[in-house]
Amino acid sequence: MPYVSFNTTYDPPVSLPNIDYERIRQKVTNQLNSIVPYERTSIERCKDHFSPISTVVYWFKRPIVFDIGANIGLWTHAALQCGADVVCFEKDKGYLEKLKENLSEFDDSRFRIVNEMVLHDTGEVVATEGDKGYGVNVISIDSWVVAHRIFPSFMKIDVEGAEIPVLLGAKQTIQKCKPSMMIETHEMYIDNCKYLVVELLKEWLGVEPVSYQFCHKGLYHLYYDLREHVDTGRPLDRYGNYLDGPHRPGEARP
Repeated sequence: MPYVSFNTTYDPPVSLPNIDYERIRQKVTNQLNSIVPYERTSIERCKDHFSPISTVVYWFKRPIVFDIGANIGLWTHAALQCGADVVCFEKDKGYLEKLKENLSEFDDSRFRIVNEMVLHDTGEVVATEGDKGYGVNVISIDSWVVAHRIFPSFMKIDVEGAEIPVLLGAKQTIQKCKPSMMIETHEMYIDNCKYLVVELLKEWLGVEPVSYQFCHKGLYHLYYDLREHVDTGRPLDRYGNYLDGPHRPGEARP
């Protein structure tokens, strides 16, 4: 099913970077054999958010992507290729070594891997891998942002049915930073999940998705472009970060 577009006035202001999907296939998806077509479609739909060249017009000279549910790094690899910096949130220890290996060609100052479970609150739970159990720290995006002072310009959320708790734990970040988003919703875990997500974000921001993609039974990708909602009147430093916050101190590079 093709994208079904809602009202939007956005047009890419410059030519967008080409993503080398063969490179990703060889590096990232060697255990999967191929890139799932709907993932490639969604990355193409979102890739202008990853490019410093195109996002300079929209107030973030160096995009910061939160890849929530990073898995083995498909989206992170694509974002890094385009010039973004990425924070990868991945709770499963089984994916960590593969994720690190798949990102090894990039300067490790451009990405950070957070091995914690993202939900709506903080604490600890027991996760299982095979017949083994291990403790996993639980964080919210809001608590992590407050602790680390790194603010997203784009968030990809693919958390296998935990979309609502993740969003509830990111409410302040979403309302203050207004990151654009790609949210994968799973109807097989939560009935009418995509409608719940749409209504939640409409209540918080007064916006609807600019497009959505039907992936397969019960699985949808919702795309929110919030760049026109960011306050452009606020002062920027030489890196494109807000001088009065949200900003990214210290590690920002020219």
